[in-house]
Amino acid sequence: MRRFIIVLFAALIAVLPATAFAQEGEERDDGFTMRISGDYRLPPGERVDALLVIDGNAIIEGTVDDVLWVINGDAIVRGVVEGDTVIIRGTLTIEPTGIVDDVSLIRSDLVEQPGSTIRGDVDRTDRVFWPGFGILIGALFYLGFTVAVLLAGLIFAAIGGKQLTLAAVSMGERPARTILTGIAIAIVLPIIAVLAILTIIGIPAGIGILLFLLPALLFLGYIVAGTWFGMLMLSRKDRGGEGRHPYGEALLGLGVLQVIGIIPGLGFVIFGLLGTWGTGALVTYALGAMRGGGRAEAQETAPVAPPSEPVSSE
Repeated sequence: MRRFIIVLFAALIAVLPATAFAQEGEERDDGFTMRISGDYRLPPGERVDALLVIDGNAIIEGTVDDVLWVINGDAIVRGVVEGDTVIIRGTLTIEPTGIVDDVSLIRSDLVEQPGSTIRGDVDRTDRVFWPGFGILIGALFYLGFTVAVLLAGLIFAAIGGKQLTLAAVSMGERPARTILTGIAIAIVLPIIAVLAILTIIGIPAGIGILLFLLPALLFLGYIVAGTWFGMLMLSRKDRGGEGRHPYGEALLGLGVLQVIGIIPGLGFVIFGLLGTWGTGALVTYALGAMRGGGRAEAQETAPVAPPSEPVSSE
């Protein structure tokens, strides 16, 4: 298991582009040494706990206590590697004085010179990840997203139950208006973000719109759409009240949509279309509340004075 984690970590680093690193050079931290875009030589008599070389060659004349990674480069071992040796897209050469334990070669070659010593196993593979790895990661991601959607739906229903209900109802009562509003938001917000970024001063605002505001609106819109879908399945079209919390509608609708989204190609389509439509419904409801919903609500909730008793005349 330990070797699997080491190889997986090295493989993840291997698929990163060189530009992912801030700068070239060497870094040390509590026995860990990393060299990027350059060769590294460990002199005789020196020890390191772990050594990582990316886009360069490693010459080991001293001792590596734990693990040696070389990615996109060759390794020459004249000393000792007491832990794991992981080579990705390179060649491992063990000279007569070299001693290594376990070796993992990923798209790499091994050269054993006479007198060299390998005290452990040698694993060779041309695959960075095992078959089905992408499917497993995708399934875990979708499961995590589904849990997040259901929890967010419950929280929305608990905190803003009436608002969630009314926004969902508006999808059925005013479909054209809510759809057009959602499409307008999906088009206008990115344009505003790009224009803000072009002004340099507005870069933070533009990035905030693209990375936070727009995804958040789509996510909330998807919750609204899921709640509306749940209301349709339960045949509930009431407009809600102060104590209305559509827990069941949100869980049922969002759960069914997530199950349908398992079908390849449908997940992103469903999220994009319903998220856009639900965003339009949410914004439509918010604009209506700002224009006069507050006054109407105040009138609805205002206490009604009891009728005055008739005054008897004597």
